[in-house]
Amino acid sequence: MAKRNHQSAGELIAAVRKQNGLTITKAAELAGISSSTFSLAEKNSTKHPATYDTLFKIGTALDIDPNTLIQLSPHLEIEKAPKVALITGESNEPNVILARRVKELRKSKNMTQRDVRKIIKMSEIRFSHIELGKYMPDESKLNLLAEVLETSVDYLKGSTDQR
Repeated sequence: MAKRNHQSAGELIAAVRKQNGLTITKAAELAGISSSTFSLAEKNSTKHPATYDTLFKIGTALDIDPNTLIQLSPHLEIEKAPKVALITGESNEPNVILARRVKELRKSKNMTQRDVRKIIKMSEIRFSHIELGKYMPDESKLNLLAEVLETSVDYLKGSTDQR
């Protein structure tokens, strides 16, 4: 699908959601947000516009580049986006490497954020912050995370590229 054909973030979100055969409720659940928040983002609500964080969560759930959603949102400026909302794989910061690798491994195992966080007993906010590059868990949580994702802590932290 050519993302450039969409005039707004909401149109792109709706098109991808429908293409994947998802209801708003299911897509919102995958994104870890309420159905009403998802619906408002899809409708490009000016009264309650989507935040960087909401677009990041939706983009992650629907496999849409969050940068694209931000660029298609007239109320948001890509230059003002928190760097954690712009994880594109080029940074060597430990939190960003962890974010990228956790998300990649989680998706390769067809697991949702909710699936992983329930196993490692972590709140939605904390886990979301890991995948946003805002939070580095302690060693015990890193060990649990590595175990669930069937990898090493060193790989998650970027100390090695050997899974």
